[in-house]
Order: sequence, then structure tokens, then C-alpha cells
Amino acid sequence: MNCEQAANLISARIDAEILDADRDDLERHLATCDGCRATRDALAEQDNALDRTFAVRRQRAALVAERVIDAFKTGAPSPGPSMLYTRPSLWSRWGRPLLAAAAGFALAILVTRPWDKPATPTAVGPTTNQTITVAATRPAPVGQLALSTGAVMCCPSDSTNWRPLESGGAVEAGMKIRTGPKVRCEFKMADGSEVRLNSDTQVTLQTPRRVDVAGGQVFSSVRKQPPGETFVVMAEPAGATLTALGTAFDVSCSTKSATLTVVEGSVKMEAGGGENVVKGGETLSVADGRFGGKKQVENLMRATQWVDEILVLKGRDNAELARRIDDIFAQLGHDKMWYMNAQEVRRLGDHCVVPLARYIQSDRSKATQDDRMKRREAARIVADVATSWATPELINLLADDDADVRYAAARALQRLTGQNLGRTPEQWRDQSVMTCTPTIQQWHGWWDKNKSNIPGADPDAVKPIDVARGQPEPKGKG
Repeated sequence: MNCEQAANLISARIDAEILDADRDDLERHLATCDGCRATRDALAEQDNALDRTFAVRRQRAALVAERVIDAFKTGAPSPGPSMLYTRPSLWSRWGRPLLAAAAGFALAILVTRPWDKPATPTAVGPTTNQTITVAATRPAPVGQLALSTGAVMCCPSDSTNWRPLESGGAVEAGMKIRTGPKVRCEFKMADGSEVRLNSDTQVTLQTPRRVDVAGGQVFSSVRKQPPGETFVVMAEPAGATLTALGTAFDVSCSTKSATLTVVEGSVKMEAGGGENVVKGGETLSVADGRFGGKKQVENLMRATQWVDEILVLKGRDNAELARRIDDIFAQLGHDKMWYMNAQEVRRLGDHCVVPLARYIQSDRSKATQDDRMKRREAARIVADVATSWATPELINLLADDDADVRYAAARALQRLTGQNLGRTPEQWRDQSVMTCTPTIQQWHGWWDKNKSNIPGADPDAVKPIDVARGQPEPKGKG
């Protein structure tokens, strides 16, 4: 068996489509080939990442479906003598459709999440002028519990008693918060920032822009504020202060140490009288007041994948979840281009279009000259194998900085639609992206008129154009 055959069988095994005889041959090859073992591990990790991303949604949908079926069975009338032989046939006939309906109902409930609607305030006790005066003088909360996967405990600053914090519950200044095993949560701060706690974490929410971490792991997505209004996280065990302005970062704290991972923007880390500025894509640790070496993070989404469980609870339209899923697809496209030859990727047909498109749109396809050659090759594959449902993906690629990518997308659109809207594929390659911007806008208008006539296409997949740059806006911008 050669490496090309092994790559095909690795994908087949991940998809549970491999024959027993082929599995044995593959195992013998993997035992002697380091390169194919690396391919196996990379593809398996990406498959696991996608599975983890949607695990919570699948579990909740299955639970609701089971409850609906149980309610149906429990609520059915007890069979009388004349029904003893008809009841099994009725269940056999209608049971499967009801199960499918229950599963669909569960998914609809999870997507719409009606329980997230704000509750109507309920007055408690007499409404007197005195009561209103007391409420008005009460300090404004620094934030509220937005969502959680289990019980979140809180302790006010003037108390030693811990109690459960209900969903939507307000957090007062100085309140301590802790999560137990397998419990994760998100707080919406008064300034619009988001603070997420991993399991077995304890923090004190001092102000909307000050979080003290006693232990555990915290992810902060910071809302930008005017100059001088910083967002601070105190990593108490390590004696470190993290100062950020308009960024997203993760900090993990254990005894006398802390590790900072910056996803976007930059964070100043101070400890032991020194300081370091950590930029997006970098990680830095501090222990006993001494900094370790700053490192590049190979895969930011993997490094912070614990937040996926929280994002899934927000629903399918959450922009941050969409970005993380796009990154997983981009990594899949990267691995396909680097661990499989072009002919093998082409054999995947239009199944490879989304991963390759996300790979082309990601920064990981632009780092080196070899990366840029791979992304052009990926664009050619997409142009050749794309079918009509992929039309919006091709329209997005028209705004790429690389002329060869634009040419490939325009060639595919002409093949699939019979249209070029007055600009030939060669002109997309020979002219600048700014010169092509009016035609990109025409393609957007064409899509708005024709998207309902293209089976299988996502009507919302075409991204808005940043006219100033002539490129699609980043997903979730606005």
C-alpha cells in the first residue's frame, strides 16, 4: 500500500466506511509510515473538533425528543379488550413519524430558545414611595448571568453564604462567583463585554471592567471603550495584572502561575515588576513572578475550544460560533491541501468546496509563498468541482486580493450561471480588485434576485462588501 491509498482509507475509516480487509492493510502501513500517521492524527483531530462543537445541541435535542415520546406513551389511553391487538400496529405505524417530529421539535426549540426572552418584571409587596426610593438608590449591577450549563454559585461581598445564581440574575460589585465540575457560564457585563468561566473556576466581579481570578480559566471578550477606560483581569495566584482594550483573550490560573492566550488585539501582562505585551495569536506564561517564553499559538480555536459549549447555547446564528466553525472548516481545507494530492482532493467533488473556500479566506493560507501556491491550487479545484449550490461561495471569492483566485471564481460562475455580467474571467485576473468592485456589487444584486431559484444554496451566504476595500466584511461585523 502506498501513501496515496492510505490517505483515502484514513478518510474512509473516519467516516466508518472502511472494509475490514482494508482496515488491516491500513494498520500495517501506518505502523511503518510516520507521514501517514501524522495525516491520520490531523484528520481525526478535525473530525473530533466538529463533533465536540455540536455535541451539546445533539444531546439536548435527543433529551427533548425522548421526553416528547415518553409523554405520548404515558398519555395514551389504556387499551381495552377491543384494542389489545390494534395498539401495537398503531404504534408501529405512527411511532417513527412521531419520533422524527419530536426530534425536529427539539431542534426548533433549541434554535429559537424561547426561554431566553426577557421575563416580565413582577412586583413583590406593596408599591410605595419608600420602596421606590430604596430601589433607586441601590447600586447598579456590574453584569448578569447570561447563560450556563449548570448551577452557578454566588456570594455577595458582605456575606459568606453561597447561593445559586439564577439565569439572568444580576451581579453586584464585589460579588464572588464560582462554577463546579462540568459547569461553564457566561456573564454579560454592564459595558457590553462578555466574561466566560470554565468549570471549577472562581472569580470576583469587581466592576464591569475588572475581574479578579482566584483560580480556574476565564475567557474575556472586551467591548471597546474610549481611551483611558481599560479592562483589567487580576490573575491572583500568579500576582499578574492583565490590561486589555477591545480584545478577546483567555487566562488560565493555577497555584502561583497563569497562562495568557490572546485571540484578538493585544494584552499587557504585568508581574514581578516587569511587563510584556502579548498580541493576537500569542501565548505567555508567568510563574512566581517570572515570565516564560512568548510563543505562537498553532491553532487558537483548539486552544480555547472549551468556550464552544457556551457558544452553541447561543444558537446557530451567533457570529462568534460561525467564525469558529469557519476556522474548523479552514483547518480541514488546509489539511486536505497539504496531506492529500490535488487529484485526491478533486475526487471529493463538491464536498470539498466549503472547507477549501474557508481555507482560501483564512490567514493560514497566506503566511508563506508555499501557502499562497496552495490557496491558488485550492481555488482552481473549487472552480472545477463546484456545483450550483456553491454559487454564493464563488461570489465571495470574487473579492479576494489574489488575481488568480478571482479568475478561478469568475470562471466557475460563468460555467454555472452562463453569466459574466460584462467582465470576463481574464479581466478579473488582469485588473485590480478595486476596479472589479462595481461588478462584485452587480453579482450581489444578481444573487438577491436569483437565490431562491438555486436549490441547496444558503441564501445568506454572500457576505456584505466593504466598499472602501472592495472585499467582503469579516463575518459578524456590525
